[in-house]
Amino acid sequence: MNKQPLLILVISFILGIFFQDYFSWADNFIYPIIGICILILVSTFFRYYFLHITKPYLLGLMFFGIGVVLHFFNSFSAQDISFSKNEAIVFKISKKLNSNDKKRKYEAFAQIGKENINTILYIPKSENELDFKHYYKAEAYISKPKTPQYDFQFDYAKYLKRKNIGYQCYINGKIITAERNDLSRSEKLSQTRLQVLRNIDKTDMSSKSKEFLKGIILADRTEIDVQTVQDFNRSGLVHFLAISGTHIVVIFGLFYFLLIKILPLKLRKYAIISSLVLIWLFTAFIGFGSSVVRSSIMLSVYFIYVLLQRKPDLLHSLALSAFIILIFDTQQIFDVGFQLSFLAVLGIFWLNQPIVSRFPIQDNWFKKLIFNTISISVAAQLATLPLVLYYFHQFSFISIIANFFHCSVLGNYYCLFVCYDGFNRFQS
Repeated sequence: MNKQPLLILVISFILGIFFQDYFSWADNFIYPIIGICILILVSTFFRYYFLHITKPYLLGLMFFGIGVVLHFFNSFSAQDISFSKNEAIVFKISKKLNSNDKKRKYEAFAQIGKENINTILYIPKSENELDFKHYYKAEAYISKPKTPQYDFQFDYAKYLKRKNIGYQCYINGKIITAERNDLSRSEKLSQTRLQVLRNIDKTDMSSKSKEFLKGIILADRTEIDVQTVQDFNRSGLVHFLAISGTHIVVIFGLFYFLLIKILPLKLRKYAIISSLVLIWLFTAFIGFGSSVVRSSIMLSVYFIYVLLQRKPDLLHSLALSAFIILIFDTQQIFDVGFQLSFLAVLGIFWLNQPIVSRFPIQDNWFKKLIFNTISISVAAQLATLPLVLYYFHQFSFISIIANFFHCSVLGNYYCLFVCYDGFNRFQS
């Protein structure tokens, strides 16, 4: 507890989330837990020997209770409203999802009669694309997602329930539109991003090039063809198709490199602050995707340690990042991307040095770059292997080789080194 208190407390917090998710305690249990947590918090201000000895265990218990309580308030009860098979619905979209050969898919907020629901919306590709600046009205076939027959199958109904979505609507009639005059700031930003994506569609590139470009620049994979996604899945490089930690670190490094060339030496630390602000503006512009937010928070926490002239501690940064994310949305812990990204970082922290120590002596920068690239990639893949097999029931051996050359490893390692080294030179 003395060496890694934040990591231990976050683990207790996560265990509390899993506990509440499994047992689903009702409010007659939750309010006593809130009382116990308050009592433990108050007890930390008293200086008694017994409390001093038991303080680590009490804090662990308190964070476990906080996890239980927050997940209780972040859980959604199943929407159970009966509708006829076909209804007239009025709706606005909140997010565009991946399309297939016949239909486009959106998350939407819909009104059916007097009832308001969150739904997944399917529209034929023959219809025009929807946007954020209109309300829509159409006839739709309404159904509830079903739980799969077998345990090993993906439970789409449970996945949607975690996002407070209880219905699927299939548009089967003409769509009527009406201009909106109540757009929120986030919707205006989403509309601007959508317009940029449409501008890319108007270029003379091939369709595959357009979709690939939209994925790696603006985190939009919604129109990428199935064959391309399958090819990247088989190679273990599907994360390259959308904005992730790779891109955020590289973008941060580019901003920082440009700013240190512009700003005078005495303002060098503001290059880091400005770079962090710019990546958060970029994160907002591309829609606060889960993987992007995780990467931005982790990077921000790490460099705040640097700015405060404290030795950056990777485990503290990781634990604090996880806590910040989960305290606002405990459902994020069940996101596969969340689990894989944090587990990969832990794998690099614990396994990289034992692996790289098995290589020959690294007596020049080129050997260091090559050997560290290989060791970091192997460490991350070894750490995530059990989770990959659990969720996907397969592992691509091609990915072991492919990830050696993937820019995420090179970019992450190089940019962090440049930024931290540059700041150290400024301090000295």
